[in-house]
Amino acid sequence: MTADIVTMFRKSSYSDQEGDCVEVALTAGEGRAIRDSKQATAGMVRCGKAAWISFITEVSAEAGVTTDSGTTVVTSQ
Repeated sequence: MTADIVTMFRKSSYSDQEGDCVEVALTAGEGRAIRDSKQATAGMVRCGKAAWISFITEVSAEAGVTTDSGTTVVTSQ
């Protein structure tokens, strides 16, 4: 069963000049749906809450950033 998307997709304010970025939306159960901003109709990847937190935690560790329960989205600077 696929969790319903419960918010609009949002794009990072850190997107480059050409708009190359991913967009993220909240799903039921606090998971996420992720899609390519330039190919929004091409499909998406969905993950549950635990997988999202794990992903954000790993990305944050690589960037040397501390997260708040996996909710902080980290971008390169």
